[in-house]
Amino acid sequence: SIVFVDPLARYQQLSRYAANLALVSDVAMATLGGQLKFRESISARLGDVLSMMYIVSASLKRYQEDGAHVEDLPLLQWVCEDSFANIEDALDGVLRNLPARPVAWLIRPLVFPLGRRARPPRDSVNGNIAEILQTFNASRERLTATCYVPAEREQALGLLDITMRKVLESQDLEKRVLQAYKDGRITSDHPAERIEQGAAAGVLNASEANELRELYSLLLEVISVDDFESAELKMVKATNRKKARGSNAVSTQAA
Repeated sequence: SIVFVDPLARYQQLSRYAANLALVSDVAMATLGGQLKFRESISARLGDVLSMMYIVSASLKRYQEDGAHVEDLPLLQWVCEDSFANIEDALDGVLRNLPARPVAWLIRPLVFPLGRRARPPRDSVNGNIAEILQTFNASRERLTATCYVPAEREQALGLLDITMRKVLESQDLEKRVLQAYKDGRITSDHPAERIEQGAAAGVLNASEANELRELYSLLLEVISVDDFESAELKMVKATNRKKARGSNAVSTQAA
């Protein structure tokens, strides 16, 4: 089971990292001075810390403004744990690369008094996120409230949304077909042939078989990619070569 941390504790962690960023930034500026501008790896890590803090603060604000729903906690926990782990990576990187080594050794216990504690999200949290994103629920609706999802099948995002709904609606039928395959009443390994064998064996009625045929058609449409004949590819290649020669000729004349 997953124990979700109270958002208030996340605010406290964020405040501690803000203090750490202020300390490390001041030390870097004091020891490097104007050279900090040219120590781009160090300044970039400090920028990464600020970016992660912004992401966490925005997520906490969004969580509160959305009504602080318990079912949204996996989303908040993932953002916080991932960001905090990146923050500690960046702070540790700054301390390991500060040229003034004695100063870095002195402030490390202040930044990490108990050592590095932040860890990336666990697989169980990732699983919760996947479940939220792959089912239709209130958390997913809140997360995508400002996203445009077209209803037309002709648009890619609309096609994905329609197919996802169809997949969820047809889960029981697919389980029935799979069980019939395990029992030996269906023998084909091909999804389309399984539907036909299921209909012939009485596993599916006519309406159910049509529903799975429609689903299979949608799935094929989702995963389909552009297909080109070899002659078309050769024509494009030849055209590109002509353009390249023309461009080179123009460059030579200009020179």
